[in-house]
Amino acid sequence: MKITCTKATTTGKVTNVTPGTEMQAHGTEAVTKYEECEAHLESKTALQEACEVESISGTAGQKGIFETVKLTSTTGPEHKVTFKVESGVGNLFEFNILAESKTGLPCSLPKSKVSLSGELIGKASTTKHSLLQFTGEGSLKANGAAATYKGENIGFTSANHELTVGLTTIE
Repeated sequence: MKITCTKATTTGKVTNVTPGTEMQAHGTEAVTKYEECEAHLESKTALQEACEVESISGTAGQKGIFETVKLTSTTGPEHKVTFKVESGVGNLFEFNILAESKTGLPCSLPKSKVSLSGELIGKASTTKHSLLQFTGEGSLKANGAAATYKGENIGFTSANHELTVGLTTIE
């Protein structure tokens, strides 16, 4: 199964915890809202497999949308950034897969609740400082089973309040 989202926005705070030396950033209160999301069973065509999803965490009951809980981020060696649940316990986010599709065709996946836990690790670009790439690193789990998170996060300074994430895929 794969979840795809075509749009996401992130808000939060970032501070340099090592002023005067090489920057080490620590982020708090980071919340990502994913939009235009759907669940896919890869053995079907794109039209047949697109099942509706709805949020549980964040604002519950929104179709095609889900949000993370508050996350922290910490930079580390090799330009990596690790995201974890801010409280230290619980899930990154939760959503339902519904037994319906956007096209009105029956969904090929059973109705179910999905809980994602663990951590996500992205790597900051050394040439485009606003680019963070996720290639599946981290200890992400979906309902206890290993999962991967892939996508690109393009950030902007506080002078430009937009934060755009490219196509995001959770497998």
